[in-house]
Amino acid sequence: MGTGFGVGTAWLHAGLGENGRLVTVGRDGSRSAAAVDLFKSDRRVQVLTGDWLLLQAHAPFDVFFCDGGGKRDDPQAVVEMLAPGVVLVFDDFAPQSHWPPLFDACLTLCACSYLTAPTTTRCGGHDGWRPGRCARQPTWEHSAMTYVADHDPSAGSPGDVTLASYSAAAGLYIEQSEPPGDALMAYLDRVGNLVGRGTVLELGSGPGWDAAYLESRGPRVIRTDAVSAFVEALRGDGHEARRLDVRVDDFGGPYDAVLADAVLLHLSREEFVEVLRRARHAVVNCGLLAFTLKEGDGEAWSRAKLGVPRHFTYWREPAVRTALRATGWQLLSLSHVAGRVEPWLFVIARASDDLDL
Repeated sequence: MGTGFGVGTAWLHAGLGENGRLVTVGRDGSRSAAAVDLFKSDRRVQVLTGDWLLLQAHAPFDVFFCDGGGKRDDPQAVVEMLAPGVVLVFDDFAPQSHWPPLFDACLTLCACSYLTAPTTTRCGGHDGWRPGRCARQPTWEHSAMTYVADHDPSAGSPGDVTLASYSAAAGLYIEQSEPPGDALMAYLDRVGNLVGRGTVLELGSGPGWDAAYLESRGPRVIRTDAVSAFVEALRGDGHEARRLDVRVDDFGGPYDAVLADAVLLHLSREEFVEVLRRARHAVVNCGLLAFTLKEGDGEAWSRAKLGVPRHFTYWREPAVRTALRATGWQLLSLSHVAGRVEPWLFVIARASDDLDL
């Protein structure tokens, strides 16, 4: 992809087998004409002129070199042109030594898309890479990256990828967010009535709609989020807010309640249980825990709404009840709520005093 004058094509051509096939595409007709002239005597080579999506008619490919804009325009379309076991190579990425990939302090969304694609595995290049292994914290030290399509769904930690996605799309998320709907307002009303004038630690405040509504009902809300952009936006609106990753950071306390609306659904089942246990230590005697989850079975990745990968864990009522009992919580209410797309579970629990944690 990206013929230019055919220099890169010539290098690929040098390694082309007798029964191989080489297809290249470029937008500039005059440059492509030079490549056509260069390879006119070799029927194994086909030079296309026009949009990079012309390659779809010739897919799947065994080796795919992206030296054009297609790698940024639609990463998913690129991946879909690969056969299992394909080597995908692309360049023009800033050297990195950390996760998530950044350029000028901004997340490189294109690189993140390839790093987290469920059908790609990062492979060779230099000593910092481990061939064929999906790493939690990928690193690369040159401006080229190489992947192998292998249908491995474990490309990185789901939590880290999801957090990176929210960081990348924080502005869009804030723009698309809306005040609580009727069902959520009724749920927050109940939380407010139970807490009274007490203090609530909110995990994952996001744009801050829930906190603002809950404070209008009486409680004081301490806003937190793992995404720095959300924290800064909350501070810009005049609120105190701190960065807190529920997986690793200390909750502080004690609080009268902990609230996590549409946050714990991004955790693995093991992480979920651990967060419930830590929340139990963060509340006063008979303190409350309120959280919402997506109802269903298994786990899934989604690019809906934000266009970047987010991981979701689905829950059923019996599993939620079991997790609460195991971590020192007494269930007060569990409501099955119809969402716009998927059903939800709205949960409220009280800290029990009959379990030594």
